[in-house]
Amino acid sequence: MAKTVKKLINVVNGTFGHLWLNGVEIFAVDSFNLELKLDLEEITGNGSFDVGYKLKKITAEGKFKVQYTDSMGLKDCVKTMQKGKTPVFNLQTSLEDPDQYEGQIECIYIGEAWLENLVVADWEKNKMVGKEFSYKANPMSIDVLKEILDKEGIKIAA
Repeated sequence: MAKTVKKLINVVNGTFGHLWLNGVEIFAVDSFNLELKLDLEEITGNGSFDVGYKLKKITAEGKFKVQYTDSMGLKDCVKTMQKGKTPVFNLQTSLEDPDQYEGQIECIYIGEAWLENLVVADWEKNKMVGKEFSYKANPMSIDVLKEILDKEGIKIAA
């Protein structure tokens, strides 16, 4: 069954994305990214040219960029790191584009995340201040709470 042009209005608009850090919404988020990276090993059989792959390990990492509006937890984070402790965060992101079929929302929860960098200060005269953070996450702590499906409810993974 061919998709119609009407389906194109369902392309999700990032304007309607939201991000929460430890349950507190981050107001001015420019972008958010989370990737699962798969470590695959090639598997071949004797007397065959068929090739398959076996999953060995999954890692999770991402980044987010914000417009700088406040110091939100900066002092606590610095003090925690100075004590030799690793700050652990949870993140939740959602896409709530009102043009989506039946108003569907995608919502992802990350239970354990660790910042790879902490931008303490970064500004330039006559420029709006923004900060970019990269993080690693426990892939087993990721939960897809809600997903956006097409009209037929098609899912591709078993």
